[in-house]
Amino acid sequence: MSYKLIFENFRNYLSEEKKVIAGTAEIERDLEGQRILLIGDSQVAGHMGRQLERQLSARGATVLRLGHTGSGARYWNNLLSGTPVSQSKRRQVVDLPNGRTRWVISDRKTWKSQIDNFAPTSVVVGSLGGNDRGVLQNSKYQKHGDKHVIPLLERLKTINNNVIWAGPAPNGQGLRANKKRTTAADNLGKLVDQYNKGTEAEGTPGVKYHSISDLLETHPGLEPTGDKPSHKYWADKIHYKPPAARHYADRISSFIENPRLQSIQPTGTGITGEPLYGDEEIESTSLSSLDTDIEDTKDITI
Repeated sequence: MSYKLIFENFRNYLSEEKKVIAGTAEIERDLEGQRILLIGDSQVAGHMGRQLERQLSARGATVLRLGHTGSGARYWNNLLSGTPVSQSKRRQVVDLPNGRTRWVISDRKTWKSQIDNFAPTSVVVGSLGGNDRGVLQNSKYQKHGDKHVIPLLERLKTINNNVIWAGPAPNGQGLRANKKRTTAADNLGKLVDQYNKGTEAEGTPGVKYHSISDLLETHPGLEPTGDKPSHKYWADKIHYKPPAARHYADRISSFIENPRLQSIQPTGTGITGEPLYGDEEIESTSLSSLDTDIEDTKDITI
């Protein structure tokens, strides 16, 4: 990459950071004193997760963010149960400050220890289900749910009763692919409903599941996905570039309340005012062509 392009990417990044700072100045600190465990797949590990962590921190929360590329219900169920697997260390992608991405190593044993010591007041599954779509979008979803999703819900509830789960977001792979993702998201919601019927019968709160299959339709700047995704908003055909990732994070943030205030304020507080979006494009490497060198990053919890 030329020095001129590197400088342009960094300048765009700084411009976007200024908009983020301006946006967070309008956020009410309604999560003061809350400790939020934020987990999920590559969306949480990447730009969206970083934006969401920043928003929740601006609202006063202490956030532990753990996102693993390619993970689904089975991965997190095994991690939380302490089940040893052959891939206890696995490459995953995280975002870097200049808008690009890098492979790093995640250690499941370290993550389990971090979760055990964090003592969260809320558990937020920022994005999970997209990598389970192969089984969630067909008639086998119930079997997958009984084996992996329901046990995961039980383990999340042992961490804290206040659990929020955001379903898989639409992507840039086309309308047909997103229709299948919507089916997967709906079936995931059915599994959560099944689990909640049992917990509510026992007098404990259920898991709050939110489908975000309409994410692209709720912001006029994000065109509906067609056969050719807009490179203005997609780092690849799955992951969002920073401006669009901020809209994605806004949506998840709006679901998160302070448990102490829920009896007084039953609806989500979210973010005050309309978020600011820029037209800058920040180059982000496609997942299929990432540099495989292992490199630590200082600005992200992995």
